[in-house]
Amino acid sequence: MSSKASISFGLPEVVLVSGAASGLGHELCRLLVSCGVETVGVDIAPAQADLAVDRLYRHVAGDVAQEATWQEAVRNVQGRTLGLVTSAAVLDVGTVMEATPR
Repeated sequence: MSSKASISFGLPEVVLVSGAASGLGHELCRLLVSCGVETVGVDIAPAQADLAVDRLYRHVAGDVAQEATWQEAVRNVQGRTLGLVTSAAVLDVGTVMEATPR
């Protein structure tokens, strides 16, 4: 008797995606929205036009290194199952032990 391993999971009700205005973050937002998931994009740049008009997408414009940006993002998702994708690129040369909040 042979059995194959399998895994399945459901998507959360809402997903926060940093770096949402370009590259991988933008593509992930598009995929999530196309799957019917409410998506909150966070980026210092404005939302791209294809997402800005979608009813399942909200955009928080701000620096991902600033606490105020995340406080605004969290206001959009309270009380629901949540996913988080951290795809924003921030260049900071050094070690994790040397890192400090900006």
